[in-house]
Amino acid sequence: MDAIIRFENVHYTYPGDELESLCGIDLEIEKGSFVAVLGHNGSGKSTLAKHMNAILVPDEGRVTVCGIDTAEEERVIDVRRNVGMVFQNPDNQIVANVVEEDVAFAPENLGVPTAEIRRRVDDALAAVGSTGSINFFVIGFCMLLFDRNLLKKVIGLDIMDSGVFLLLADRGYITGRTVPIIVDGVTSMEHYVNPIPAGLVLTGIVVSVSVSAVMLSLTVRIYQTYRTLDMDKLYMMMSHKKRQKEDGEQ
Repeated sequence: MDAIIRFENVHYTYPGDELESLCGIDLEIEKGSFVAVLGHNGSGKSTLAKHMNAILVPDEGRVTVCGIDTAEEERVIDVRRNVGMVFQNPDNQIVANVVEEDVAFAPENLGVPTAEIRRRVDDALAAVGSTGSINFFVIGFCMLLFDRNLLKKVIGLDIMDSGVFLLLADRGYITGRTVPIIVDGVTSMEHYVNPIPAGLVLTGIVVSVSVSAVMLSLTVRIYQTYRTLDMDKLYMMMSHKKRQKEDGEQ
């Protein structure tokens, strides 16, 4: 299968920094694949992602998206039509604090009529709402249930969490309302979305990150002890170790 995103010996250093954020990255992402990038804070995960939709371009090397070189300024719009990005912190969104307004930003700049923008925004948010959350949950559940690699099971659990968070966010979304930040002179709650789902999502994220950290730590310890993360091999090795212990006691 052909790669839709390709990194070829990519190097990038932020202005004023001495160390490279990306150093000789070679990467191919195939159509239909799910790819997770893991690493410590400051390891270059966001920098890598920003190269995929031409927010950043390489100092050396080449990044292509659907065959388009991201360094070609005249093709940036084509690149960004194929690669989207959702930031972790709402304060770092593209142009607004509300996802609805960010979704509307592109068609507004393309001159799409207001009524058509409203329809497209509602359709896009609906597509990644209930349907998207169910898809995420099912994908994560299948990884958790059927994959024999312990690390992939942990990733599957995180994907399941994302599905739940999407569903809660979708249930709290109401067209035409804004974030629940009370301002002087506003006495009616009709102007705001329901803050409870957002609160549940934030609480869930904190719990999810904590659980994932513990599970990843245990996964590292297991790998250091047994040098494998395959569940079948782990079961055989632990069973063999248990039998040896029982024989020694006899």
